[in-house]
Amino acid sequence: MPIVRIGLLTLPLSGLLTLWATIASSAFFDFPDAAVDHQEVALAYGSVGYFLSQFVGYVVGLTLLTLGVFALTVYLSDIRGERWTLGAMILSILGIGLLLSHYGLRAYALPALGGAYLGGEQGAVEMANIIFGDPTRSVFYAAFLLYSAGFILFGFGVWGSGTLPQWSGVLLAIHAPLLSAPLPDLFSILGALLLLAGGGWVAFTVLRRPPARVRVQTEAEAKPRATSTRVSRRSGAA
Repeated sequence: MPIVRIGLLTLPLSGLLTLWATIASSAFFDFPDAAVDHQEVALAYGSVGYFLSQFVGYVVGLTLLTLGVFALTVYLSDIRGERWTLGAMILSILGIGLLLSHYGLRAYALPALGGAYLGGEQGAVEMANIIFGDPTRSVFYAAFLLYSAGFILFGFGVWGSGTLPQWSGVLLAIHAPLLSAPLPDLFSILGALLLLAGGGWVAFTVLRRPPARVRVQTEAEAKPRATSTRVSRRSGAA
């Protein structure tokens, strides 16, 4: 399964990109103080650095994570045929899709609103509050539930696979609620770290082993050879 093996590499890659985005958001683009200057906030959100951190880190990162979810699903289904693997994939993909809608707003809307404010549109601040209120907030909570449930199921699948490190499944399961929950940024950074570690552990384990089809073909070829050798020895002995 060479495509699956390559696809699993997107798990740690998405974790790395998401980690960059969470650190950048926390360190450079977090303005919890309500008394902060609106112009300073608008300049920060309108910068190229903010857009790249959100677009590459979250939008591209979560898109790559979708590929990793597909690859992990195929791998677990091929190895164990676990019934909950399909459910884990569906829940995870739904959660990722909703997260993409949220972070897409942050990547595209906030720079536009920041530019509008700098251009003299004082109502841009209130518009941002409206956009990120309901129903956007409710969609984010739904994304948290779906994303967490999907990766917790994947954690069970990895734990019981018999071929992957059990604790890598624990890391993948724990990362989801930390990364997607409406919690302080420190928890999101920890969740991204766990995704990087757990996904990297899974990918490294699979890549350092020969593909399953190659192993099966080798074993199938070895059996006739062993049989013919035994027959030859018997014939010689006779």
